[in-house]
Amino acid sequence: MDQTAFKVDYDPRYVNAGFFKALGDPTRLRLMVALAAFDCNLCVCELVYGLKIPQYRASKHLAVLSKHGLVTSSHRGTWVMYSASPNLPAAFDACMKSLGEAEPYRTDIQRIADRRLLRDDQGLCAVGFVPEEQIDALIARARSKPTAIRR
Repeated sequence: MDQTAFKVDYDPRYVNAGFFKALGDPTRLRLMVALAAFDCNLCVCELVYGLKIPQYRASKHLAVLSKHGLVTSSHRGTWVMYSASPNLPAAFDACMKSLGEAEPYRTDIQRIADRRLLRDDQGLCAVGFVPEEQIDALIARARSKPTAIRR
């Protein structure tokens, strides 16, 4: 068995240094805390906006988290959606959510929540990658609408 892979059923015998090393990078930890804060899938552009990082950097770090079984991904149309693995131990999930109450994680989570206001009726990202100033203007407009979608 590949010792760097993390078994999906999280048998304690297979929790190894690779699992913790995946969380050792500050960007990967921020991504993991953000994904754990939402009980739904997030698209890369929502994560990029929330963490203020380039798309290539988010994708690279999400691939590492995925390799170690911390996140799952699914394709919905042209979008790749990510979520925290549903098989993570409850104590790990609680730890990630607790970190979400502190900075910089709290700001990341709030920015992602704002960005999610721009989802379409099917709950998909409807904007994609556009300059941050345009996203901020769209979010301000979405907040002023009483029917803004919040999924």
